[in-house]
Amino acid sequence: EDLRDERKYDNENVVCYAQPIYEVNSKQFCTAEALMRLSVNGDMISPNVFVPIAEANNCIHFLTICMFHKVCTAITQLMKEVQFDAISINVSVQEFGEPDAADEFLDIIRSYKVPMDKIRIELTESALAIDNDMLAANMQKMADNGIKFYLDDFGTGYSSLERLTELP
Repeated sequence: EDLRDERKYDNENVVCYAQPIYEVNSKQFCTAEALMRLSVNGDMISPNVFVPIAEANNCIHFLTICMFHKVCTAITQLMKEVQFDAISINVSVQEFGEPDAADEFLDIIRSYKVPMDKIRIELTESALAIDNDMLAANMQKMADNGIKFYLDDFGTGYSSLERLTELP
């Protein structure tokens, strides 16, 4: 809650690692997944510990916003140095239930002048109670702007093939 209330999006306690994704056909690393960790008193805390706490205490959105800023900063630098396809960011399905989620994420990407196709969203599904209409509307708005979506760990939470058919 202290991190959230500070509203410092480049907070050094929110650490972003890149997990390269190897593409078999091209035999290259062309994409990466941004992985979030929290640094607390010098210890690295994994998402399976802090994400449920952050979601329960209305802090997950702040952490996601930090990651968007950190990833956009990294992409801006990477585009000068190497060729790559995109970096994916994990976003809780819970966040896409908020009416202005897509606009907020898109505004951050635009503020860094990052091409939309350089960002991909991996939806994580830890929340059952979600407004599916709002989720679909936010996803559609981002997709209309060139953002691709993936499901993170499909089948480990509340997902189902039926639910997938309802989303863009």
